[in-house]
Amino acid sequence: MNLSTVIARIAVLVFLLAGPVLADDLFTVQINQFDSGETIQISDLQKKHINDLWLRRDGNTISLNAGIFPDRYHAGLLLTQLRHFTPHAQVISASMPSPEQWLPLQRHISLQDIGYEQPVLLQGVQPYHAIHFPWDSTMAIKGSYLKLDLRVSDVLKSNSTVTVLAEGIPLVSFLKKDLMDDKKVIIRLDPLQNIEIGGTLDIEISGSFRATEAYCVDMKSKSLWLCLDNTSRLQFTRKMPSFSVRHFFSEPAAKFCFVSFEENKDSIEAIAKMAGLIGSLAYSKHSRIQFAPYSLTGKNIFVGSFDNDITVLGNNLFITPNGSKLLTGTVFPALIFSKLNGTSAEPSAKEAVKDISFEMLGYDNRTTQGIGDLIFQTTFSGLQLGGWPEKMSGTIRYTHGPVLEDDRSFLRIRLNGVLLESREIFGDGGERILTFSIPSRAIQAQNNLEIVFSYYFYTEDCIGSYPAFEVSLNKDSFLSLGRYNPAPPLTFSNYPAIFKGKGALLLSKLSKDFYTPMVRLMEIQGYLQHAIPDIAITEAVNLETGKFDYGVMVMDPNTAQPFDPPVDLTQKLMITNPLSNRVLIHLETTESISALQTFYYDDKLPMLLYQQRNVSRSPLGFTTDLLSSHSRANVGIISDTEWHAMEIGRKIRVIYPDKKNMAYYWHKYRLIFFFLAGAGFLLFLFYVYHRLAKEK
Repeated sequence: MNLSTVIARIAVLVFLLAGPVLADDLFTVQINQFDSGETIQISDLQKKHINDLWLRRDGNTISLNAGIFPDRYHAGLLLTQLRHFTPHAQVISASMPSPEQWLPLQRHISLQDIGYEQPVLLQGVQPYHAIHFPWDSTMAIKGSYLKLDLRVSDVLKSNSTVTVLAEGIPLVSFLKKDLMDDKKVIIRLDPLQNIEIGGTLDIEISGSFRATEAYCVDMKSKSLWLCLDNTSRLQFTRKMPSFSVRHFFSEPAAKFCFVSFEENKDSIEAIAKMAGLIGSLAYSKHSRIQFAPYSLTGKNIFVGSFDNDITVLGNNLFITPNGSKLLTGTVFPALIFSKLNGTSAEPSAKEAVKDISFEMLGYDNRTTQGIGDLIFQTTFSGLQLGGWPEKMSGTIRYTHGPVLEDDRSFLRIRLNGVLLESREIFGDGGERILTFSIPSRAIQAQNNLEIVFSYYFYTEDCIGSYPAFEVSLNKDSFLSLGRYNPAPPLTFSNYPAIFKGKGALLLSKLSKDFYTPMVRLMEIQGYLQHAIPDIAITEAVNLETGKFDYGVMVMDPNTAQPFDPPVDLTQKLMITNPLSNRVLIHLETTESISALQTFYYDDKLPMLLYQQRNVSRSPLGFTTDLLSSHSRANVGIISDTEWHAMEIGRKIRVIYPDKKNMAYYWHKYRLIFFFLAGAGFLLFLFYVYHRLAKEK
């Protein structure tokens, strides 16, 4: 096959995945019909955020329709849900609506949706923060707005100001006194209608805060602040529904609903792969997947046998198992979704890998200026490192402005909140290079490297204006990895870096009790790795073939016991701290419990095991917290509404009272043992003393 043929085939596949699919033999749900002179009352349905509403004119009659489907059966799923609002709705045949026939959708993206787990704190006399909302061509500026939930310090003077810019254009400035009664600020984006927006809508929030008349006094104060809650959001208008796979999956706040599929290996495996895709594109660890009859406001996914492997019709995706393999393969996700690079660094246990530059991690040259703390954040996952390094360092290249003689400037580097390096900056400006070590114990599944430049006026002379400190962080800064640990201790914090290559999925049964938590595990793994897991459902016997590099299991305790996990949930158990002699958990076999465990099967294959016993609803929220936390535990046990993260083996021990092993007898009779050992030692001393006395 020559090169031109390969390129032609790739072009066709990219069009199928990223371009619209048109068809004439389609169906829709007709909600109502109106005479052309009547006012069409659609506001109630739009207020409910119903998906895919569109209008069709037939002579003097206009019909309001919902959705577009390949057959009557799938249109009937929507009809069943709409009966509650529109009792006269019916399924009719239709052709694909043109773009202008679709009614606009109202959607929103909150700060929490794009990864802000905590409120944003702006502190100092001139605080600054930039927010980047994802944006695409189906979104319209007209009718969109920002809704900011703000809290400000009580000590600020009433003439302190906050300024909001979008795409570099000032939108509004308001005084602190304007926030006294209503702390919700709504800012319309209509002034940006003639601006071409790229992949992100860039919002800048800055302040000019004063508490006194003395500028230097205010600079030293920590009481000048503004807090932006993570409930703040971008409310936008979507001109039309998705007509490409890229638009279908890439909306950060979208909810995905798996509607109809067969409970067989191919369908469940296809769903697992798409769950990994959804997670890999996510900005937040919160789940966006559900199983339901149909979602009126989210995006619906149908897995089955269709004429085309992948078809996007509005907010509905029709996909075959083969289409899922194509969509989640190693090449095309990187072509369609800019957030994914499709590859990770290749590990070598003996030799160091090449340096990983900030540009390779997705960061260009960055520049900021101001007074106080100027923070550059760089995130990277364990998977991007290619393994778990025994030794690692970082080198940053930066350029800063001059530091005046009476002023002070510092550079601090933190990884996941832990201070790694601190230096003073002084003298004339220019390019600088700094290398710092990164201990392996500080590395986690997802890592946040903070490079903080701080600039403070040291003088007490507050007359006149002061230039802002300016600093640039270059994209050729890099991380250097040394030797990899071929078999590092497997914990929640490092498992995503080790779970790479071909993965095996093992389920006790192909039923909802097992594939629902499995799908969530695939979603969170994709999120933590920023890559789509390459997985396949298989049997336990295939783990010995060498075809798989890791395994993910969702099993009942009896089925999982032969794998010898750290904790055997088929037994009555106690988990104790041998140093403090404290019982951490005491569980009977009848108690409601879920557990997450990581371990090496047969001392070589890394495994992640999820189990539950007597649980009516999987506590997946706690599971997410365990996997995305900073814990170096290898076992997490969830009982009722509490969860415990523990390092079983090295620090914590498990005792099975009904299983008379050495650990059981040691725990039960250790006091007697110490008493007898002490008595024996005293007798020995008495014997030695008696012999020495006789010799004298």
